[in-house]
Amino acid sequence: SSEDMVSYHHTLETNRTHIDYEIDGSVIKVNNYQKRERLGLRSRSPRWAIAAKFKAKQAESQIIDIDLQVVRTGVITPVAKIKEVDLSGVMISSATLHNQDEIDRKDIRINDFVLIERSGDVIPKITKVIKPVFNIKTDFPKRKWVWDKDTPLNSINIIATNIESDPDIVIRQIQHFIKTLGIEFIGLGHLRDLYNSGFNS
Repeated sequence: SSEDMVSYHHTLETNRTHIDYEIDGSVIKVNNYQKRERLGLRSRSPRWAIAAKFKAKQAESQIIDIDLQVVRTGVITPVAKIKEVDLSGVMISSATLHNQDEIDRKDIRINDFVLIERSGDVIPKITKVIKPVFNIKTDFPKRKWVWDKDTPLNSINIIATNIESDPDIVIRQIQHFIKTLGIEFIGLGHLRDLYNSGFNS
């Protein structure tokens, strides 16, 4: 019955810490093949099976610093550097802050104690501030990059306009190109060393 399925899922979630490997949910399927055929398929998944996710595990940490990272498209993203913490078997040392609006909405500041979780058990994010430490409010710097003059600094996506010349953006673009070729073992550190050694033309 549906009640049995829900009960099984909750029991599994309660006991997940006693399992020797990491799991993030259960999959509920219809066993009857005739009913499966009647239910059919969606474009990406069957209608006769559904993934039931567990609540994300959470851990407490402290924000050490907030860095700005620029991706290959020129979008600038704030990232919180946190005291390393074990979360679902992975040591987490940074968490995305998405944009200035997210920082303002949660009133996130350096030195704050925060609750971390892995969104979808994958991407680390800050859920909320649990112990604020009075500190200077964090804002995007005015001139670390050449801003698009039509883009306000508190907009959802801040984009650097000097995409062709900014080293961070160029390196990210090269990293993306390398990934599409399936080349492994070349990280950002290697690319920065090559770029700074003059291999940048």
